Amino acid sequence: MDYLNVNVFRGEQCRPQWLLNWANSNIQHVDYADKNLIICSYTTYGALTGIGSLIPFAMSVVDTDYFRNDLSKKFSVSSLLNTKHTSLSHGIMAYYGLLLQYCAIEENLDEHLKAFTKISSKQLRVNQRGSAVTFTDLASKIQTSSTYLSDIHRVLQSIRQHYIP
Repeated sequence: MDYLNVNVFRGEQCRPQWLLNWANSNIQHVDYADKNLIICSYTTYGALTGIGSLIPFAMSVVDTDYFRNDLSKKFSVSSLLNTKHTSLSHGIMAYYGLLLQYCAIEENLDEHLKAFTKISSKQLRVNQRGSAVTFTDLASKIQTSSTYLSDIHRVLQSIRQHYIP
């Protein structure tokens, strides 16, 4: 199944416990409190933006090499974070802001979602905004390696097969 060939604003929202169970088994080097913060941030911002938590979480797992790269200092998605993003949660919020820029034309967003797009330190040119309709389109815009899509699929498959009832 092509998990990424769905409209970005119809992304799947996972229960926090499902993602946390997966993270506890697959991301051993991050302490439990930080895992909780990461998972809560993805589920909260996924719900607030309508993008969902599952695919952005999987993209971030790939982008950060299973969160080995410090989200508050370095994030491989086009140098998304800079020194003004000082917490994991703020970095994840900025990530959703960037995703929103790729997926929506600002005039079509309500005031709350427009505010999300301003948080990201990377601001896209007007002609780049709203250019991604599906998660496959989105991943192609921020691709960090030639295996990016297959790596995301592998993480999604692992989460789905073992942690989502």
